[in-house]
Amino acid sequence: IVQDGDTLRLRFEGQLRGNGRFELMRPPVEYFTEYALNDSPTFAMSCGVKTSRAAKDSKAFLSLFLPMPNVQKFEYYDKDGKTIAEGSNIEATGRCFQTKNVLPERVVLKDAEKTLMELKGLRGETSNLFLDRKNFFVAFDDGETSATPDRWRTFAVTVAVTSDAANGGKAPSFTAPLAVSDDIEHNGW
Repeated sequence: IVQDGDTLRLRFEGQLRGNGRFELMRPPVEYFTEYALNDSPTFAMSCGVKTSRAAKDSKAFLSLFLPMPNVQKFEYYDKDGKTIAEGSNIEATGRCFQTKNVLPERVVLKDAEKTLMELKGLRGETSNLFLDRKNFFVAFDDGETSATPDRWRTFAVTVAVTSDAANGGKAPSFTAPLAVSDDIEHNGW
């Protein structure tokens, strides 16, 4: 936890675990997630993953996901504000609204009446964004893996959590330029 002017930065680092209590992923997958918070109704988030060696299989799935139980509509926009995709009546099961290697500039998730969340300034190395069973996924790997051993793959976004924030809330900035340390200490790992 670091205070940086009017911004509070929270950073979490570690190694992903398998299904068992003490099981580590094989090959090991290191991660970091950093949040930058201030007094606005927005926050910045950056994250990254890195493997120490190539996966045995050429196919992999590695993703962040955000539960969105009330989402009913979505909109994806490009950098010029043009609608890339939009939809409603999100299905209870199965993937929908996949981007497949296209990272929109802005994503708006809504319930029946208002904006629940707006994701702005999306950047990084992702293979897919999609909704599935009312969860929003940002996938680093989705099918053919793009992981190169010992190289960080990162993703960053500014999140507005109310419709007011989407219309002018001053968001905190990211740590310049998605700084990643290769010497993460794993106490006890």
